[in-house]
Amino acid sequence: MREAVDWLELFRRFWDSSFNRLDTHLAAVQAADRTSGEPGGTETDPEEQQ
Repeated sequence: MREAVDWLELFRRFWDSSFNRLDTHLAAVQAADRTSGEPGGTETDPEEQQ
């Protein structure tokens, strides 16, 4: 049973770290969107690309 707990702990740490990095990235993207003045973020209208 202890081996299973240790194995699961490794994955918990991995996912905690991954989600923390994702939070940091999303905050940076949102901050960039606010400073760029583009309403709705960085998505572009597909018709504008043509």
